[in-house]
Amino acid sequence: MEGDQGSLQGDISTIQSDISGLETDISNVKNDAAQLSSNGASPAQNPSTALAAGQQAITSANNAIKSAQGQASTIIAEAAQLATTAQNHKNQHGC
Repeated sequence: MEGDQGSLQGDISTIQSDISGLETDISNVKNDAAQLSSNGASPAQNPSTALAAGQQAITSANNAIKSAQGQASTIIAEAAQLATTAQNHKNQHGC
């Protein structure tokens, strides 16, 4: 159980790092587009739609992480309760 929890936390950390990189990329594209605009130019393709979709994907990923963490906490608590019940049964019945 602890190994699975550690693996989950490692996966979450990796995903959060990737999300942070995406947020940086989105910010860089926004800044580049603003710089082009301030210089009187415009990108060949308007990045607004892609940036909005990227931001939505980040929001969805963060929500999924929160949900997974909540479910993992519930499973861990239930597993601990089951282990206690099993240990109590063993102690009471000499198994």
